[in-house]
Amino acid sequence: MLRIQIPLTKKEMTDGTLFFSASDEIFLNVGNKIAANIYDQNRAIIGLGWRFNKNTNIQFAYLNHFIERSNGIAKENNHTFLSTLNFNIDFSAKK
Repeated sequence: MLRIQIPLTKKEMTDGTLFFSASDEIFLNVGNKIAANIYDQNRAIIGLGWRFNKNTNIQFAYLNHFIERSNGIAKENNHTFLSTLNFNIDFSAKK
């Protein structure tokens, strides 16, 4: 996965920052039973987010999900709107 987040309202990603995000994931088939191709799917995402604090942000994004079926002929292209609320919970023991 390749991902980037660029702050839009501040020079750095600090609390109260509006940011642009983009990511791309490419999935490949592996193993000895691959029929027609090793390419499986791609997920490209672009969106905007708001960082509340270092542990919480919200994002709204567009996802283009392209799938090539194992026969190498059938293809599927899905368009999806994402809304996510992210929490970063620190489970490490603090002393």
